Amino acid sequence: MDEKKERVVAFLDVGHSKTTITIASFKQGEAKILVHNSDRNLGGRDFDYEVMKVVGGEFAKKYGDDPTKIPKCRMRIYEAAEKVRKTLSGDSEASMNIDYLLNEEDLNRKMNREEWTTIIDPVLRRFTDLIK
Repeated sequence: MDEKKERVVAFLDVGHSKTTITIASFKQGEAKILVHNSDRNLGGRDFDYEVMKVVGGEFAKKYGDDPTKIPKCRMRIYEAAEKVRKTLSGDSEASMNIDYLLNEEDLNRKMNREEWTTIIDPVLRRFTDLIK
C-alpha cells in the first residue's frame, strides 16, 4: 500500500435474498468506508423467480397446466433455475431438465447466457439502481 495514494475498492455481496454494496478507500495504515448500500429484498432468488415465470409460462402454454400454481412444481423449477444460474456463471449455455414435472410431462430446455440476461433484465435494473 502506498502511504499517500489511496486505493478505492468496491465490494459486492449478492446473497440468496440480500445484496450489499460497499465502497472503501485504503491507504497505508488507514481504511475508510465511502459508501455502503444494501437491499434486503434483492438477491439470487430474484433471478431464479424471473426464470421460473418464463419457463413455467412456456410449460403452461405447451401442456395446458401451469406448474407455477403448484408449490411442489414451483420449487422444482426454482431448483433447476438456480442450477442454470450457477452454470451460466461459467459456461455460455445450460440445460434445465425436470422429469415428470406435472401430469407426467417433462420440462427440458436449454438456455444461453444472452437469453438469461434478457429474462432477468428487471432484476438487473434494480441492481443498477442500488449501485447508483
